[in-house]
Amino acid sequence: MRYRLGLPVLLLAAQASAEPAIAPVLPPQGPWKLDYADEECRLARTFGTGEETLTIQMTRASGVQEFGMVIAGASIPKLPQMTQVTLRLLEQGREEKFNALSAQVPDRSERFVRLYGEGSNIIAEFSDNQVVGISLGSQYSVSIKLPGARQAVAALNSCLADLLKSWGVDVDKIKAAKVPPRPLGNPAYWATTNDYPVQALRAGKGGNVVFLLDVNSSGRPTRCSIARSSGVPQLDEMTCQLAIRRARFDAAQNAEGQPIAGFYVSRVRWSIPK
Repeated sequence: MRYRLGLPVLLLAAQASAEPAIAPVLPPQGPWKLDYADEECRLARTFGTGEETLTIQMTRASGVQEFGMVIAGASIPKLPQMTQVTLRLLEQGREEKFNALSAQVPDRSERFVRLYGEGSNIIAEFSDNQVVGISLGSQYSVSIKLPGARQAVAALNSCLADLLKSWGVDVDKIKAAKVPPRPLGNPAYWATTNDYPVQALRAGKGGNVVFLLDVNSSGRPTRCSIARSSGVPQLDEMTCQLAIRRARFDAAQNAEGQPIAGFYVSRVRWSIPK
């Protein structure tokens, strides 16, 4: 088992697909619901009726560089644990593919898939009446209509800014770069079970650590600070040690495309191995 930093996944390049045709559009049922949770912001809405009902939840957590999405419903088939999700912006004529986790909702008949879009800005392109096609591998396809999507995503982003500010993060400083630093390789491997601090492991202690990296114009982190502590000093210290040692980036860029220093925010979830 490996721990993931902010649970990012590999964003795959858009390409032609042999997946089935997109199904008829599911209309929304009820309004958008925005939840200011302690460690993330959640934006949810339900679509369709009966057995075709889907719930879509978009999340923004520790970093301005990532978003998450959960797609849940009884109509979602059993899929491999690691599967692929394609999101299509139908009116814009573009798509992106993401690796995702598929699982059963505990004690329910519904299944869900969870994807993380680090480095993707696809939700920023939503129009006011966006229609999004969703394909899960080659086994399931659906379209959903997202009225008010642009305003809803703006509210989600405002929630994230408030969350980061509450942790003492200078959001304006992070957003100063035209293009933020982008991790080289998969940040999931920056921290693994082999790195679990022995003292915390023996004490049975876990927790989430939100950290901020200063990244120089060569793409190397020069400083790590804790934005939100796990409450366990050993976990906080190990998080920064590993991030400084292992994290490497494509440097941030200014408006002219030149490499500049930038900032990267993410999170490690430390859980006792089972």
